[in-house]
Amino acid sequence: MTKAARRQLGELGKALTSPRLAKAKFQINGHTDVSGAAAHNKALSAKRARAVKSYLVQRFGIDRHLLAIHGWGEERLKDSLDPNNPVNRRVEICNWTRGVRPSNCSTS
Repeated sequence: MTKAARRQLGELGKALTSPRLAKAKFQINGHTDVSGAAAHNKALSAKRARAVKSYLVQRFGIDRHLLAIHGWGEERLKDSLDPNNPVNRRVEICNWTRGVRPSNCSTS
């Protein structure tokens, strides 16, 4: 994990442990670009999401049951015009607290 990623996760961890969000549920979504086989990318994206979850649980003591993960692989490119663009390799998090799952949080 890069220094910049750890810095971003530090800010996220502080927010998630605030009284307002301490009991909220979140989904962590991993994504990849299209380089590599689809099955490999699916596994890699899940690994990315799992790494973020582990960091937040270990570093900030967030209840692991409040954080779900999903690896999308190359299914949801941020830049579909350039499928190998590094912006496609990312992790996103969304709030499930109210039971409303935005389309980027769907697991189907």
